[in-house]
Amino acid sequence: GNWNGSLWATDPSEVLLHAPVRQTTTPAGDMGYWPWYSRMEPEHRFEYLSWLASGRKSLPTNDGYLYLYFYGIERRLLVDEADRAWGLQEIVRLRKLDERRVGTREGRSFRMYSTGLLWFEISRTPNLFDEKAFDRVVCLTERWTPQMMTAPLAWLASKERPLPAMMARRIAASDPTAQRSVVTKRVPDEFNELFETRYRETF
Repeated sequence: GNWNGSLWATDPSEVLLHAPVRQTTTPAGDMGYWPWYSRMEPEHRFEYLSWLASGRKSLPTNDGYLYLYFYGIERRLLVDEADRAWGLQEIVRLRKLDERRVGTREGRSFRMYSTGLLWFEISRTPNLFDEKAFDRVVCLTERWTPQMMTAPLAWLASKERPLPAMMARRIAASDPTAQRSVVTKRVPDEFNELFETRYRETF
Protein backbone atom coordinates (compact mmCIF):
# COMPACT_ATOMS: atom_id res chain seq x y z
CA GLY A 1 0.00 0.00 0.00
CA ASN A 2 0.87 3.68 -0.04
CA TRP A 3 0.95 5.87 3.04
CA ASN A 4 0.74 9.62 2.54
CA GLY A 5 0.05 11.29 5.86
CA SER A 6 -3.51 10.27 6.74
CA LEU A 7 -4.13 8.83 3.26
CA TRP A 8 -3.78 5.06 2.92
CA ALA A 9 -4.31 3.51 -0.49
CA THR A 10 -4.05 -0.12 -1.62
CA ASP A 11 -3.16 0.80 -5.21
CA PRO A 12 -2.54 3.89 -7.38
CA SER A 13 -6.07 4.09 -8.80
CA GLU A 14 -7.99 3.97 -5.52
CA VAL A 15 -10.14 7.11 -5.18
CA LEU A 16 -10.11 8.06 -1.51
CA LEU A 17 -13.33 9.83 -0.61
CA HIS A 18 -11.72 11.70 2.29
CA ALA A 19 -8.75 12.99 0.27
CA PRO A 20 -8.85 16.79 -0.13
CA VAL A 21 -9.89 18.20 -3.51
CA ARG A 22 -9.32 21.81 -4.51
CA GLN A 23 -10.29 23.71 -7.65
CA THR A 24 -7.71 26.04 -9.17
CA THR A 25 -7.85 28.70 -11.86
CA THR A 26 -4.52 27.57 -13.34
CA PRO A 27 -3.51 24.10 -14.56
CA ALA A 28 -2.05 21.88 -11.84
CA GLY A 29 1.67 21.05 -12.06
CA ASP A 30 3.39 17.81 -12.98
CA MET A 31 2.48 14.60 -11.10
CA GLY A 32 5.49 12.50 -12.05
CA TYR A 33 5.52 9.38 -14.20
CA TRP A 34 3.84 6.92 -11.79
CA PRO A 35 0.85 8.81 -10.34
CA TRP A 36 -1.05 7.67 -7.24
CA TYR A 37 -4.38 9.24 -6.35
CA SER A 38 -3.32 9.32 -2.70
CA ARG A 39 -0.10 11.20 -3.55
CA MET A 40 -1.64 13.76 -5.88
CA GLU A 41 -2.09 17.39 -4.96
CA PRO A 42 -5.70 18.45 -4.26
CA GLU A 43 -5.65 20.39 -7.56
CA HIS A 44 -4.70 17.23 -9.45
CA ARG A 45 -7.58 15.35 -7.83
CA PHE A 46 -10.00 18.05 -8.91
CA GLU A 47 -8.83 17.83 -12.53
CA TYR A 48 -8.93 14.01 -12.50
CA LEU A 49 -12.38 13.79 -10.93
CA SER A 50 -13.67 16.46 -13.33
CA TRP A 51 -12.45 14.36 -16.27
CA LEU A 52 -14.12 11.25 -14.85
CA ALA A 53 -17.38 13.16 -14.26
CA SER A 54 -17.31 14.56 -17.80
CA GLY A 55 -17.82 11.07 -19.22
CA ARG A 56 -14.23 10.62 -20.49
CA LYS A 57 -15.29 11.47 -24.04
CA SER A 58 -11.81 12.73 -24.88
CA LEU A 59 -8.35 12.04 -23.53
CA PRO A 60 -7.45 14.00 -20.39
CA THR A 61 -5.16 17.01 -20.71
CA ASN A 62 -2.49 15.21 -18.66
CA ASP A 63 -1.43 11.64 -19.51
CA GLY A 64 -0.95 11.01 -15.80
CA TYR A 65 -4.73 10.97 -15.42
CA LEU A 66 -4.98 8.51 -18.30
CA TYR A 67 -2.48 6.18 -16.60
CA LEU A 68 -4.32 6.49 -13.30
CA TYR A 69 -7.58 5.48 -14.94
CA PHE A 70 -5.87 2.64 -16.81
CA TYR A 71 -4.42 1.34 -13.52
CA GLY A 72 -7.99 1.08 -12.26
CA ILE A 73 -9.02 -0.98 -15.28
CA GLU A 74 -5.98 -3.21 -14.74
CA ARG A 75 -6.91 -3.78 -11.12
CA ARG A 76 -10.51 -4.57 -12.07
CA LEU A 77 -9.42 -7.17 -14.63
CA LEU A 78 -6.42 -8.74 -12.92
CA VAL A 79 -7.10 -8.44 -9.19
CA ASP A 80 -10.87 -8.19 -8.85
CA GLU A 81 -11.51 -10.30 -11.98
CA ALA A 82 -14.72 -8.38 -12.56
CA ASP A 83 -16.34 -6.31 -15.33
CA ARG A 84 -14.17 -8.03 -17.91
CA ALA A 85 -16.25 -7.18 -20.97
CA TRP A 86 -16.51 -3.54 -19.89
CA GLY A 87 -12.78 -3.30 -19.12
CA LEU A 88 -11.71 -4.65 -22.50
CA GLN A 89 -14.21 -2.46 -24.35
CA GLU A 90 -13.07 0.57 -22.38
CA ILE A 91 -9.44 -0.01 -23.33
CA VAL A 92 -10.38 -0.25 -27.01
CA ARG A 93 -12.49 2.93 -26.66
CA LEU A 94 -9.57 4.82 -25.12
CA ARG A 95 -7.29 3.59 -27.91
CA LYS A 96 -9.79 4.98 -30.42
CA LEU A 97 -9.47 8.38 -28.73
CA ASP A 98 -5.69 8.01 -28.94
CA GLU A 99 -5.59 7.29 -32.69
CA ARG A 100 -4.42 10.79 -33.65
CA ARG A 101 -1.23 10.25 -31.60
CA VAL A 102 -0.24 6.93 -33.17
CA GLY A 103 3.19 7.11 -34.77
CA THR A 104 4.38 9.80 -32.37
CA ARG A 105 6.08 9.63 -28.97
CA GLU A 106 2.99 11.13 -27.37
CA GLY A 107 0.99 8.37 -25.67
CA ARG A 108 3.47 5.65 -26.67
CA SER A 109 3.71 4.22 -23.14
CA PHE A 110 -0.07 4.05 -22.81
CA ARG A 111 -0.36 2.23 -26.12
CA MET A 112 2.35 -0.25 -25.07
CA TYR A 113 0.77 -0.91 -21.65
CA SER A 114 -2.76 -1.25 -22.99
CA THR A 115 -1.72 -3.53 -25.85
CA GLY A 116 0.16 -5.74 -23.41
CA LEU A 117 -2.91 -6.04 -21.21
CA LEU A 118 -5.13 -6.95 -24.16
CA TRP A 119 -2.72 -9.68 -25.28
CA PHE A 120 -2.46 -10.99 -21.72
CA GLU A 121 -6.23 -11.33 -21.58
CA ILE A 122 -6.22 -13.15 -24.92
CA SER A 123 -3.46 -15.50 -23.76
CA ARG A 124 -5.25 -16.55 -20.57
CA THR A 125 -8.70 -17.05 -22.15
CA PRO A 126 -8.20 -17.51 -25.91
CA ASN A 127 -11.62 -19.12 -26.41
CA LEU A 128 -13.39 -15.90 -25.39
CA PHE A 129 -11.91 -13.99 -28.33
CA ASP A 130 -13.19 -14.50 -31.86
CA GLU A 131 -11.35 -13.62 -35.07
CA LYS A 132 -12.80 -10.10 -35.19
CA ALA A 133 -11.56 -9.32 -31.66
CA PHE A 134 -8.17 -10.88 -32.40
CA ASP A 135 -7.75 -8.85 -35.59
CA ARG A 136 -8.70 -5.69 -33.70
CA VAL A 137 -5.94 -6.23 -31.14
CA VAL A 138 -3.47 -6.97 -33.94
CA CYS A 139 -4.34 -3.59 -35.47
CA LEU A 140 -3.91 -1.87 -32.10
CA THR A 141 -0.40 -3.30 -31.68
CA GLU A 142 1.91 -0.45 -32.63
CA ARG A 143 5.21 -2.17 -31.86
CA TRP A 144 5.92 -5.89 -31.98
CA THR A 145 8.52 -7.46 -29.72
CA PRO A 146 9.42 -11.15 -29.27
CA GLN A 147 7.51 -11.12 -25.96
CA MET A 148 4.46 -9.55 -27.60
CA MET A 149 4.39 -12.28 -30.26
CA THR A 150 3.78 -15.21 -27.91
CA ALA A 151 0.07 -14.55 -27.21
CA PRO A 152 -1.04 -14.02 -30.85
CA LEU A 153 0.97 -17.02 -32.05
CA ALA A 154 -0.56 -19.20 -29.33
CA TRP A 155 -4.06 -17.98 -30.24
CA LEU A 156 -3.51 -18.72 -33.94
CA ALA A 157 -2.22 -22.20 -33.12
CA SER A 158 -5.19 -22.93 -30.83
CA LYS A 159 -7.58 -21.93 -33.62
CA GLU A 160 -5.53 -23.76 -36.30
CA ARG A 161 -5.47 -20.51 -38.21
CA PRO A 162 -2.59 -19.65 -40.55
CA LEU A 163 -0.21 -16.82 -39.72
CA PRO A 164 -1.50 -13.64 -41.43
CA ALA A 165 0.86 -12.07 -43.94
CA MET A 166 1.00 -8.83 -41.95
CA MET A 167 2.14 -10.66 -38.82
CA ALA A 168 4.66 -12.71 -40.80
CA ARG A 169 6.12 -9.45 -42.10
CA ARG A 170 6.29 -8.03 -38.57
CA ILE A 171 8.12 -11.15 -37.35
CA ALA A 172 10.55 -10.96 -40.28
CA ALA A 173 11.10 -7.25 -39.61
CA SER A 174 12.14 -7.99 -36.04
CA ASP A 175 15.20 -9.84 -37.38
CA PRO A 176 18.25 -7.58 -36.84
CA THR A 177 19.42 -8.02 -40.43
CA ALA A 178 16.02 -6.95 -41.79
CA GLN A 179 16.13 -3.71 -39.82
CA ARG A 180 19.21 -2.61 -41.75
CA SER A 181 17.53 -2.93 -45.16
CA VAL A 182 17.13 0.42 -46.94
CA VAL A 183 14.33 -0.96 -49.13
CA THR A 184 11.91 -1.21 -46.21
CA LYS A 185 12.52 2.46 -45.40
CA ARG A 186 12.60 3.95 -48.92
CA VAL A 187 9.48 2.30 -50.35
CA PRO A 188 7.67 0.72 -47.39
CA ASP A 189 4.23 0.42 -49.03
CA GLU A 190 5.58 -1.25 -52.16
CA PHE A 191 7.78 -3.57 -50.10
CA ASN A 192 4.89 -4.59 -47.82
CA GLU A 193 2.65 -5.33 -50.81
CA LEU A 194 5.34 -7.42 -52.49
CA PHE A 195 6.10 -9.29 -49.25
CA GLU A 196 2.45 -10.18 -48.71
CA THR A 197 2.06 -11.32 -52.34
CA ARG A 198 5.11 -13.58 -52.17
CA TYR A 199 4.12 -14.87 -48.71
CA ARG A 200 0.65 -15.89 -49.87
CA GLU A 201 2.08 -17.54 -52.99
CA THR A 202 4.53 -19.59 -50.92
CA PHE A 203 2.27 -20.42 -47.96
